[in-house]
Amino acid sequence: MKIFVLHIQFFLFIVLLPSGCAQKISSQHFYGQYLGQNPPKAVPIIFAKGIVKNCISFTPDGNECYFRGNTPGKIMFMKLIKDNWTTPQVVPFSINSANDMNPHLSPDGNTLAFASNRSNINEGNNKNSVDIFVAVRTANGWEQPKYPGDCINSKDTDGHPTLSSNGNLYFFSNRNGDNDIFYSKLVKGQYAEPRIMCKAINSDYDEVDPLIAADESFIIFCVRDKSDGFGKNDLYISFQNKDGTWTQAKNMGNKINTAAEELFPGISPDGKYLFFTSSRKGNYYTYWMDTKIINNLKSNIMR
Repeated sequence: MKIFVLHIQFFLFIVLLPSGCAQKISSQHFYGQYLGQNPPKAVPIIFAKGIVKNCISFTPDGNECYFRGNTPGKIMFMKLIKDNWTTPQVVPFSINSANDMNPHLSPDGNTLAFASNRSNINEGNNKNSVDIFVAVRTANGWEQPKYPGDCINSKDTDGHPTLSSNGNLYFFSNRNGDNDIFYSKLVKGQYAEPRIMCKAINSDYDEVDPLIAADESFIIFCVRDKSDGFGKNDLYISFQNKDGTWTQAKNMGNKINTAAEELFPGISPDGKYLFFTSSRKGNYYTYWMDTKIINNLKSNIMR
């Protein structure tokens, strides 16, 4: 039986600010591409310590980023204006009493998928669970997020959505009693009935936090306490073959994974950098590193 993973630290732990309480935002200033951080190489380094908590996602031009920050239960965003990043702010569609998490921009930057418990708050949705929501950007800014329906969301936890270039949606769910990775194809603007991914990806362990490549050539996800892991949550990768099948999921190795927790993977829009969250230093920080590790794994797996 799988251990039910809820990612207490980030995923379902709801901390609400008292009404009227001021939200303390860091006074740090950032300049230049990728918040002015020194580009990483093969060894992961912390990204924007004190600002970005997890799940950072950039627009294709690199001039906007969305992430979980230090404001409890909120998705934050920053913009690059004249080489200067704005102060982190809460997204305009945030609900004060909701816990929004796991933001992920589509490759074109015009759709933001995220998980939230706001279905407990919205009229007509009385499920006691976390669901997936989708916001669309128009010429006037972000529209109010839409609930994609019970086709995507179940009565249980559905989280960490990730979008490919063709609009297909990947996420994890424990709708079958276990945590597994599912996907839903976008067909004529509507999401089709989700399908569970193959056994090369889903196993007898908990699979959560998927990240799909823009072209669906690979998927990275988190697995809990797997026998070939380094401890707790590790990141694994699987590549899609030309015939549409997937390679057996492989642990991404000890350059990424440690005896601590590694979760919440992300990729920069230029494909150069891999982001993920780790507790290797005792606290949870976002790390980034060169994506050459993905190419190396592909060369070894797809010989």
